[in-house]
Amino acid sequence: MPTSTGKFSVNSAWNILRQREYEEADFKHLWIKGVPFKISFFLLRLWKAVLPTDDTLRRIRIPVVSRCYCCTNSQQETMQHLFLTSKFAIDVWNFFKREVGIQMNLIQIHQVIRTWWKIKCAEKFRPILHVVPAMITWELWKRRNTIKHGGRVSFNRVIHEINRNLYYLTKSRYPWLKNIPFLWPELVVFLEGYKPILISKIVYWRLPYERWYKCNTDGASKGNPGPSSYGFCVRDWHEDLIYAECNELRLNSNVVAEARAMMEGLVYCVNHELHPLILETDSLLMKNVVDGIWEIPWCIITEVERIRRMKVEFNVLIQHVYREGM
Repeated sequence: MPTSTGKFSVNSAWNILRQREYEEADFKHLWIKGVPFKISFFLLRLWKAVLPTDDTLRRIRIPVVSRCYCCTNSQQETMQHLFLTSKFAIDVWNFFKREVGIQMNLIQIHQVIRTWWKIKCAEKFRPILHVVPAMITWELWKRRNTIKHGGRVSFNRVIHEINRNLYYLTKSRYPWLKNIPFLWPELVVFLEGYKPILISKIVYWRLPYERWYKCNTDGASKGNPGPSSYGFCVRDWHEDLIYAECNELRLNSNVVAEARAMMEGLVYCVNHELHPLILETDSLLMKNVVDGIWEIPWCIITEVERIRRMKVEFNVLIQHVYREGM
């Protein structure tokens, strides 16, 4: 829905009407659920090469005496050297990449990060792999700043911090998993070998009451909003199919498609005097909205008000069912 509360706002109307620019696909991977915003913002600045390293400062004509704080020899500080080509950075990257089978030379920041994003792995492991470059570069940047201000950070400390961040990210993403290992090599084996427990439930379509009719409705949207369609079918108490219909809609959300399906199904049954009626929908939102439990999203106010009037006038019982039972 345009707003989280379902209420109308000028901002939500503006977001629907305006033509947004195309979003770069890479930017979507920079923001990962469970990762602190400060790390995501840091990765965005790294991606755009706007971190205040010596080469960046020189590029904007700020004179600095360049010195790399990440290694003992007096090399100039650049983003590539700090995050990729220094001996310390190479050792950190090698510790994590050899467990997932990455065999590549560290040349460009974008190339390295995209390689981690494109690794073929188990679905549960994918969000963790996507965030590894962010965690590594974040700890390298913290170490550089600590050393610059007189502190010291060892290799083992950096590895420990990255392990800890990945461990807590896994716990926050998958709280139902037990005995999650702390160390990276064991975590890779654990998530790659994870097999979910599948639970099945048999759902039956039940006959309506004697002299009652039943209408099953459904709506769908590809993209939400996107190309949408709705459909409904009506059966009598003998399980005989009376009528079925489906139609395409313009670009809409799945909420609008579900509401349209319920309204069109009710209109057909009322016009053909097919009542009392049981209306079954797989949308819990629509059932609670029509029953007055939840507030009406502003995009379907007209449909919901019409459904409510017909529900009271023609003795309609609205039920929620699972999609498998449609």
